[in-house]
Amino acid sequence: MVSDQQGDATRLGTRIWNSVWISKSYGDPERRSVHTQKKLSRILELGLQIPRDAYILDVGCGIGTALGSLVDKYCLHGYGVDICNAALTRARARFQSRSNLLGFVMGDINALPFVDNTFDLVIAFGVVEHIDNTEEGIKECYRMVRSGGICAFAQPHKRSFGPIQRRLSSMMGLWPYGCQREFTAKEFERMLRNAGFRDIRFAIEQACSDMVLIHMLDSLLRLFICDWGFYLLATAGK
Repeated sequence: MVSDQQGDATRLGTRIWNSVWISKSYGDPERRSVHTQKKLSRILELGLQIPRDAYILDVGCGIGTALGSLVDKYCLHGYGVDICNAALTRARARFQSRSNLLGFVMGDINALPFVDNTFDLVIAFGVVEHIDNTEEGIKECYRMVRSGGICAFAQPHKRSFGPIQRRLSSMMGLWPYGCQREFTAKEFERMLRNAGFRDIRFAIEQACSDMVLIHMLDSLLRLFICDWGFYLLATAGK
């Protein structure tokens, strides 16, 4: 059940992300594909095994890029959930020919509209960092996945120049994404274990090359600090 306070946060988040998704730069399908494929490739390197015909949930699916890619590669079926109607409308239009495999529904990570233990794989890329209570969002993802299933997460890493860029952009009124947090692997592992996850694996990934300054600075420091990088990626089993 979503509290009044959570409901207010969801409505605010909906307004923010509707504005973000209608922007030409963020919502460009080619740009989203590049960013998504980079995360997926690195997640798969962690040893994620995706069975054919698996049932998948993409939390914060946006225009469906990750979900569509996985369906094409592994013959999956499942759902994408997002609080943003602008993104969902585009996702349904993009994948109309695969509506027998994919569904897109409005939903909040704080109260996902499915029964417990439904999915073989749950992915949440760029989601949990934008909610007030990250740990509760992670617990809701845990509720969704079946025993023996996997959740995969991608979020900003605290050991990066990304948080500095975010703070500077916020001070100048140029940050359009609302609330955002960054995490270390230790912090994120604690929340995953508190939710009940096991067999937790992490990887660090650099920002895409279109994020020129961050990519350059993070890649340079990565030469000296092995766990330095823009994205913190994680897989966790139930």
